[in-house]
Amino acid sequence: MKIRCYSFGGVHTRKGCIGITPSDDSLVYGEDLKKLFYKKEFFKDRFYLVTTLVTRKGLKYIKEVDLASTPLDDHLCNDRAWPLLSERVKVIIDSHLTGEEGLEWVKVNIDGPNGMSWIYYVPTFWKELDVLNHQKTTYIEPGFIRRIVLDPEKIKNLAIFREPTATECVTPLLYVTHDLKTALQQAELSGIRLNKVAVE
Repeated sequence: MKIRCYSFGGVHTRKGCIGITPSDDSLVYGEDLKKLFYKKEFFKDRFYLVTTLVTRKGLKYIKEVDLASTPLDDHLCNDRAWPLLSERVKVIIDSHLTGEEGLEWVKVNIDGPNGMSWIYYVPTFWKELDVLNHQKTTYIEPGFIRRIVLDPEKIKNLAIFREPTATECVTPLLYVTHDLKTALQQAELSGIRLNKVAVE
């Protein structure tokens, strides 16, 4: 059977909700980012909701969030570019895991208007997985991919994995194989973009 794979990221609309965290502690990378998430059940900082509006002068944040006109997406865009995923997404992903992915979930508190709050989930990855077809993947320079090509043998036992060249435990873009992609689409989730990736 042919193995198919898709990039899995968020889509932010012209007017929509976004999660913001006020702490500069989250603006870290590498080993410091791993320390924020390693063996944690909850992320230490709370996110709060704002509504974003794209104007001629750039992105404007509106603190008066109207959830009737701008409901929360299942993939909530945020100022850290992390995948903040709803419980619905988590349940679907969990039901497809093989155990080879090295995925652990960290809960994130999202605060909204009128004392409302939600729990979202950040997928963190703790296995170094070689999923590339190194002969066919092309690079702009070492570490920066021009065209990604995945190896079908290397991904056949995976449902989801992080960006192939990333060393971070959290990456903005994820990759999902066909069965999981189909399940996500059938659930009619919001805020999610899926694009086909070459597998050869």
